[in-house]
Amino acid sequence: MFYVTGDTHGVLDFDHIKKIRKQVPDYRDYLFVLGDVAIAWDESSLEDNVRLYESLGYTILFIDGNHENFPLLYSFPISTILGAKAHQVSDHIFHIIRGEVLDYNGMSALCIGGAKSSDRVIRRLGFDYWDEEMISPQDIANAFANIKKHNGRVDYIFTHCCDSFTVSNCIGYEADESTDQLSNLDDMVTYRMWLFGHYHKDARYAKDRLCIYQWVYRVEKDGLYDVNDGRRLY
Repeated sequence: MFYVTGDTHGVLDFDHIKKIRKQVPDYRDYLFVLGDVAIAWDESSLEDNVRLYESLGYTILFIDGNHENFPLLYSFPISTILGAKAHQVSDHIFHIIRGEVLDYNGMSALCIGGAKSSDRVIRRLGFDYWDEEMISPQDIANAFANIKKHNGRVDYIFTHCCDSFTVSNCIGYEADESTDQLSNLDDMVTYRMWLFGHYHKDARYAKDRLCIYQWVYRVEKDGLYDVNDGRRLY
């Protein structure tokens, strides 16, 4: 099985995924977090955070958000999982590199982390936010190269923030350089649903945009299913 949920912020918003904890671990099942995971926020909490997320019994996949310690996150060795390049944080925890495409049981997902911190005024550069949080043209170029390998088509897009039109016209946030970069995706790739986190909302926008915070969905090639009642979203 493959599941997806929103921001967890280390231990701060961890409770909403406890409900799918596996009694008997099966690391052939995956839980994908749409950024702001902060497992590797600092070295003093890393071991405890890894132990906590490993205890869920899933292989944890995640994209970075803006609240990540990028120098620490990028220090982990690069490996490959489900066809995508990733930083391997532990045996069963992987940070998917921006622009990579996951393939799982016939389902494909383009993954691009990153977002601009809206609370920079209360943070310090190089201490609790980093320039690397922003999505770069190089990230989009890597996405384009991997999309071409998939004939310009994926089932899902997984990002942390979303495109500028959705952000400014649907969610009510200001667009920025990172959301502008994501605006290129509509012309680059054909997809069925775009899933993102960041905005601390559980809401669907238009027919193909889904913001996830505390919801948890099972992801299938033919649609998304709510883990609480089995309801199919589309």
